Amino acid sequence: MSISSPQWPVTEPPVWRAHWIAPAGVATVRNAAFEARTTFALGRPADRAVLHVAAESRYRLSVNGVALGVGPIRGTATVNFFDSYDVAGLLRPGDNVVTVRVQSPNFPTFKAAPVQPCVLVQLDDGGLLATGEHWECRPLPGWRCDVDEFTFQVGDMEWHDLGADGCGWTPASVVTVRGKRLLPRDIPALDEQRRRPTAVPVAFSVPPGVAAHGIADRMNTEPHHPLEPLPWGRLCQESGEPVVVRPRGDGGGVGLVVDFGREVNGAVEIEVTSSGRAVLDIGYEERLTDERRLATVALDYRFADRYVLRPGRQCVTNLFGERGFRMVQLVFRDLDAEARIEAVRGVDRRYPFAERARFTCSDPLLDRIWAMSVETLRACATDTFVDCPWRENAFYVNDMLVENAGVLQAFGDPRLSARCLRLAVSQARQDGLVPGPVPPGLVPGMTEAESADRLVLLAANLLLPLVVEDYLAYSGDARLVAELVDPIAAVFRTFAEWADADGPIHPPARHWNFVDWSYELAGRCLDGYKTAALDWCWVLGLQSAARLARHVGRDDEARRWSDAAVRRAAVTDRVFWDAERRRYSDRADRGPDASSLVQALALLACGTGARRADLVAALEHGDLLEPELYMQSFVLRALAANGRPGAALDRVRRWWGPVAASGSPTVWEFAVVQHGKAAMDDRGSLCHGFSTAPVGFLQGTVLGIVPLTPGFARFRVDPRLAGLRSAAGSVPTPLGDVGVDWYAGPSGVHGRVDVPAGLEGELPDGRVLGPGRHDVEVHGGA
Repeated sequence: MSISSPQWPVTEPPVWRAHWIAPAGVATVRNAAFEARTTFALGRPADRAVLHVAAESRYRLSVNGVALGVGPIRGTATVNFFDSYDVAGLLRPGDNVVTVRVQSPNFPTFKAAPVQPCVLVQLDDGGLLATGEHWECRPLPGWRCDVDEFTFQVGDMEWHDLGADGCGWTPASVVTVRGKRLLPRDIPALDEQRRRPTAVPVAFSVPPGVAAHGIADRMNTEPHHPLEPLPWGRLCQESGEPVVVRPRGDGGGVGLVVDFGREVNGAVEIEVTSSGRAVLDIGYEERLTDERRLATVALDYRFADRYVLRPGRQCVTNLFGERGFRMVQLVFRDLDAEARIEAVRGVDRRYPFAERARFTCSDPLLDRIWAMSVETLRACATDTFVDCPWRENAFYVNDMLVENAGVLQAFGDPRLSARCLRLAVSQARQDGLVPGPVPPGLVPGMTEAESADRLVLLAANLLLPLVVEDYLAYSGDARLVAELVDPIAAVFRTFAEWADADGPIHPPARHWNFVDWSYELAGRCLDGYKTAALDWCWVLGLQSAARLARHVGRDDEARRWSDAAVRRAAVTDRVFWDAERRRYSDRADRGPDASSLVQALALLACGTGARRADLVAALEHGDLLEPELYMQSFVLRALAANGRPGAALDRVRRWWGPVAASGSPTVWEFAVVQHGKAAMDDRGSLCHGFSTAPVGFLQGTVLGIVPLTPGFARFRVDPRLAGLRSAAGSVPTPLGDVGVDWYAGPSGVHGRVDVPAGLEGELPDGRVLGPGRHDVEVHGGA
């Protein structure tokens, strides 16, 4: 099956004279790292000089000793990206030196899909500088390749000896990167902030010894003994004096935990002056375990890196791999002289969203939930949406159901959403299905073929049109929609092969029938079964795809998908409806298992159908399996759409309220079936982008601002305060921010609406609000 490729933003690419280069023999080395350099002569100062660089899979670039940046942004198995830097101010008459450090896992992860380690560099100057055989390469001095795996999603840990002498330089080998398009960076530079810790809650000594492997395991289990007081608080002060760590008489090490008080997504930097050689181990986590240490091990995950210090002042940092954390554990080992910790910083790299949306109301808990959700969206947006900074830092297509809408609603910037949608369909398989992680890596213990099948998340494929429809509504970008209609059609063709005309989908068990973690945690395996959740997702996907096709003039597809949605809804109702219990069962055998999610999906798919009253009653009864925070998004939508905004608001308080009350700066991955860090065998994330559904609910239902036409040309104004005394805020649109200020009155909701030029607001009674400020009353909205 031929799948059409997405069309990336049109920019003027360079005419490539450069060749991909690498050291000889590096193609088979796992966790490989090397340096490449060249010297070139410049006759006079340059008025303009743009340097382009790409790498498989990460680079650190410097010109004449000045660090320029780290990159590139994430690609897939079919697409790579290059960065461009204006280096005119760094060039000088005479000799100039360009050096680039490169690292590649050299196997597929959820962060990279490398062909082999290599780099490409070119200066737009008429041929003065371009990678080729005249460049020199060598293995990165001090980099150790045979190390422990960090996580299979991220790759291996970093182990770097900062004082190692490098071996000799050798001529570069020209290599070929086949099967990938090379495209210019399509998003702005990330916002990079360096943050001091807020506290040093723990300091301790540990027994002597420096093991070659099992570093995270040792950090996780070695005895900790309280350390005599030192002025650790200096590390939290920007102008603080250094903290001196001295060798211990028993040869043991010195450790401390620093707390940044927020989620950091990027790297850690430790400025340290060492009087001799020493080892610094760094562990990453989001909370203390037993108030003494960080849990650097969680089943098969090992959250630790190692750096060997050289004498003198140095900056220890993650060279290539992004690290997510709230706290880091530093352990100095094998000290033969004192080390002075000059500073510890978290390097937070995030997509540069502007502050636009606001929300405040008469309930401080909801204000806290709003702020917590928006901060979570920020922390989970870098070069793509990511599931969580700490555990995986992976982009999952299914997470976009919530993250995409939340980002558009909170910040109004569609560029990251467009990039993620194009990345997702760029890796569509021959059967049209889109893998869940982007890029798809390898699942431990599986062959490449088995892993490729397992990482297809079925519901994510069916619900992809809903993500695209949210994008269209908030951006107005019909061009991208037109690109995505064919990939969506390919998905539907494959699902149609898995269902009889009068029967539900019977998906192959080799694919992961993941809908929500609640099923997995409750022991309800859906793989290979006929399930109501998957069939209702198909109905919703068909309905959404029909609207998208109609919008871009694909009327034949629109009619076909609309008709198919009606047929599939009738089949799903017949197969899964439990007449005795007045609800839909989870599986076709109509066993006792039933979930709130299935009832919500059915309500959204069937609108005001004959089952409406029963389904709403089932949702409010409280005896169904509740979805985790991720798919609670559909339950909130279903209740609000069926006249139960108060019940939806109660769910927000019930499930997100305890997270806010805990003092967490971000929303957890789990807070319904399991809770916080203890979930998933202590692998639960405390910052998860797909758990931010309150943003959309508080904007769209409480403030009552929802686009009715693409790009907000016309939007609905229908606030539902649901018992609140007041609510106010702003909602970003492509043409400006809609501002509202509501309060509950005796006959409804009163307040003010600010409409930007070029937009129209529509009240429930049909009145239209043109640009400007309006005092309005909405009857029944309280």
